[in-house]
Amino acid sequence: MGCGHCKDGVSWLTEHRPCHLCKSALHKELDRSLIVGYTISDLMTNVTKKDIVEEIARRTGMTQAETKSVLEGLLDAISTTLRDGRNIEIRGFGRFKVRPRKARLARNPRTGELVQVEGGVKPVFEASRELKALLNAGDLQIAELQQALQQSNVAEISSTESAS
Repeated sequence: MGCGHCKDGVSWLTEHRPCHLCKSALHKELDRSLIVGYTISDLMTNVTKKDIVEEIARRTGMTQAETKSVLEGLLDAISTTLRDGRNIEIRGFGRFKVRPRKARLARNPRTGELVQVEGGVKPVFEASRELKALLNAGDLQIAELQQALQQSNVAEISSTESAS
C-alpha cells in the first residue's frame, strides 16, 4: 500500500502530513517506528525551513510565526559568526567551521579554457560523535546509546592512561 512516489511517504516529517508529491491521504497516520528497515536512500528527502518550523511548533506549542523568528535568529547568528571567521560548537550535535579555499586554476567545461578561480572560505559542518552514533544506531534507544558512548569514553581514557 503506497503512492509509488515516496516509498509510503516515510520521513521524519510525514507522520502527520500527506505525501508532498501526490497529496495522498495514505501517509497521514504513519508511525515513526515504520522507518526501521527502510534504507537511507528511502529516507533521503529535502526538508525545508518551513518543514522545520512546522515540526518545532508542533513539538513546543509555539506559534509558527514565533518558531520561524527563533529559527531565523539562530541561522542569522550562525551565519554572522562564521562570516566573522569564528567556529560554533554545539555539544552533542556538531561544529560549524570555516575553512580557507586556495585560489586555483580550473577549466571551463564548455570551452576548455583555463580560468583563475579566486580563493575564499567555505562553511563546513562536522557532526559530533553522538550525532554520528545516533544516525547509525537504527532502533537503539537513546539511553543505550548514551551508555555505550560513556563506556567508549572510559575505554579511551583508560587506554591513554595506560600508554603514559
